[in-house]
Amino acid sequence: MVKTIVWNRRASNSFNSIIAYLQREWGERVTKHFVARTYQIIDFLASHPEMGTVEHNEKQSGVL
Repeated sequence: MVKTIVWNRRASNSFNSIIAYLQREWGERVTKHFVARTYQIIDFLASHPEMGTVEHNEKQSGVL
């Protein structure tokens, strides 16, 4: 099942700050690679949402 990834304002601002830092300190090539890799991972998590969570069966069943 494919999920939709929604960026909240804080995440978006943080990501943009990281991009600005990378451009300033490391250049265009590193920045492009970082952005591309980030979106690859986001696409993977959207396709495999169970990979992004840790679940405890005890909590789901109400037993701790």
